Amino acid sequence: MKKDPSGGMATTDKRTLSRMLMRGEITAAELKAGLKTLPDLKAEANFFEVSWEKPDDDLPERETE
Repeated sequence: MKKDPSGGMATTDKRTLSRMLMRGEITAAELKAGLKTLPDLKAEANFFEVSWEKPDDDLPERETE
């Protein structure tokens, strides 16, 4: 089994990491160093567009009983 290069930070929720910073359990430098080892996934992200307009009424009405 591979060892997590981020020291477990990759699987820790953002809110938990924020609380750890506020309590002084980790420093900002430690957090930055731990997250630096994670891969940059922006090349894998897909662009999509959300339309806020109502859809056309091209679909036929369904009959209900």
